[in-house]
Amino acid sequence: MGNFMTIVTLRKTGNSLSFNCPKDVAAATNLQEGDKLHMSVVHGRIVLTPYDPDFAEAMDAVDEAAHRFRNAYAQLSKK
Repeated sequence: MGNFMTIVTLRKTGNSLSFNCPKDVAAATNLQEGDKLHMSVVHGRIVLTPYDPDFAEAMDAVDEAAHRFRNAYAQLSKK
């Protein structure tokens, strides 16, 4: 996926501002209708990402449990 920049126009939607995701951006990032994005502001820049910090934290907990109880999981997998 190459880097590129595109211009979008903000539009008033109720009490918010919105913009459309251009087709080429959606294709380049594999975004589909209904996908959720997390928005943050980092050093004055808007960052949109599909990264979900809550999901990442849950997966870290799963990894830790799998490591901590690896012997038990190994025994259970033999049955």
